[in-house]
Amino acid sequence: MKKKFKNKKAFLLVALIFSALFILILSFVAGYSINKLGLFEKKKFNEVNVNINEIIEYNENLPIAQQIFNNCSKEVNASAQILCVKRWAVENYNYAYRDEVYSIDDIFEKGADCKSYAIYYATLAKMLGYDYAIFQLKDHVMIVVYYEGGYCVLDQDIGGCIHYGGGKE
Repeated sequence: MKKKFKNKKAFLLVALIFSALFILILSFVAGYSINKLGLFEKKKFNEVNVNINEIIEYNENLPIAQQIFNNCSKEVNASAQILCVKRWAVENYNYAYRDEVYSIDDIFEKGADCKSYAIYYATLAKMLGYDYAIFQLKDHVMIVVYYEGGYCVLDQDIGGCIHYGGGKE
């Protein structure tokens, strides 16, 4: 009887190990399949079907963009103007992952992620007369606004400016 109990215990242990391996393999196959099918995958900025210039042109005509422009264009220099635009974003920051790019009026009402915030900064940079470049990193989008005396790096809620030569503008 004692021998039979040991065999039963060994059998249960082997069955448990095989069950765990089966579940592990099944989980791996399911995860791999979901990844290959693209389910639950976040879209990258360049995969979002959007014309950035059209959104910027739309944003430029929004009352909220005009209000930000009117307030920030009064600042004394380029970096102060750009940081004013950033300050407004930080004060009204509302993060929410979105598959698509949202306009300025939707960003602060519904929330948005780095893609939409980059378009917000690009819109205000253009309205203020500055050039910009949008950069996509692996899982992030940010913008660099540049002007004669330096540049500012901005993302959803942080940013800073660099002046060439270490001096003032």
